[in-house]
Amino acid sequence: MTKKADAVATRSFDPSNCFLREARLSPEQLTQLDRYHERRVPQFEVEPVVVLRYEGRGIVIEGNTRVNKWCAEGGSRLRSVIFIEPR
Repeated sequence: MTKKADAVATRSFDPSNCFLREARLSPEQLTQLDRYHERRVPQFEVEPVVVLRYEGRGIVIEGNTRVNKWCAEGGSRLRSVIFIEPR
């Protein structure tokens, strides 16, 4: 798990320089995402979560606790993810 101190802010992202896409990921695929804490007890389990794709990384920017829970549970259920991807 990557820690917050490892992240370096280099750009700002907005509708003029990014596009969105939705995908469905397995718990195994979710484990490959960068998450910044280990809490696993979300207040709610609504999908989708939001992930920024940047410099080859997938960084969870909304839904970290839910992703942690789903990864810990394993299984094969696909989860909805909205990717923000710079152009």
